[in-house]
Parts: sequence; structure tokens; C-alpha cells
Amino acid sequence: MTGAELAVARKNRGLSEIELGKAIGYRDPARAVRRLEASSKVNARALNMIKVIFGTVDQDNVRERGSRRRSAHPDQLSFAF
Repeated sequence: MTGAELAVARKNRGLSEIELGKAIGYRDPARAVRRLEASSKVNARALNMIKVIFGTVDQDNVRERGSRRRSAHPDQLSFAF
């Protein structure tokens, strides 16, 4: 998705820059959305959140920023002996 496509989609849904930015979780929402709309390609984190907000993907399928599923280290496993 390009920034121009994002701008059109946002306007079609009647969202302001601030509303979309707050929903994505930016600290400076309006400025961040303006930067996204000016970019040639929207970054992956923002794109995932935009899909959730616009309802094109389920919330359960999107992980928060910086979280990844990790398997436990063998030393961290507790065994009942």
C-alpha cells in the first residue's frame, strides 16, 4: 500500500489523521499519518495496524510490535522429578 492509497482509504472511511494515528498507536498521531501518506510505501507495522482498523484482517492474527513467540530455553523448563 502506498501513502496515496492510504490517504484515499482513510478519507473514504471518514477518519481524520489524528483518529487514524491514535488507533495505530503513534505518540504524535497527525504528524505520523501525514508522513505515512507522503511515503511511497507504508511500513509493515503500520500496515498491519491499518488492516486491523479498517477491518480487513482479524485482531488475533496481528502481534504487537516487538513481540515474538519464543520457545523456552531448556534450562528454563521445569520438570517434575
